[in-house]
Amino acid sequence: MKYAAWLCVTWMLLGLESPLLGSFSTQLFAPDVLVISALFIAHRGALLPGIVTVFAIGLLKDGFCLAAPVGVFTEVGVLVFLAMRVASRHNTLSTAISLMATSAVATLFATALFMLFETIFHREFGSHAQALRMALPLALITMLAAPLQFALLDRIGAFFERRSTSGSMFR
Repeated sequence: MKYAAWLCVTWMLLGLESPLLGSFSTQLFAPDVLVISALFIAHRGALLPGIVTVFAIGLLKDGFCLAAPVGVFTEVGVLVFLAMRVASRHNTLSTAISLMATSAVATLFATALFMLFETIFHREFGSHAQALRMALPLALITMLAAPLQFALLDRIGAFFERRSTSGSMFR
């Protein structure tokens, strides 16, 4: 149940982010909600439900982005999830600094994957220079938003874990 809640919260964040930043003409300065969710689920969730949840979040982000071919963010999200899952054995994200640094690295990795997939699947993609120019600011914005989104998703997950154990018949 907590995976469905994480999916819904991330969908709401994507839905709020898109029109809110569009009204202020600041679309280029949006944190990467998909990367933060993939990082969170890689560290707090199980493998198979995590892959399915990140896959669904990637599909939702594909729906909000009309410029990229369908499936690019799904692939990027799942690959970031798998990479951060491997990295979670070595990094526990116990401090805000380690969380912010890991989210910045994950965002740079996601940008590199995005550029690779755009080159392969979208032959007319001519914005490599802009994508490279925006990689570092995107990583910095995502790095600053990661502790807030982590806290929100952690609180939602704790609520559903508490709720599922307190309502059981056998204790």
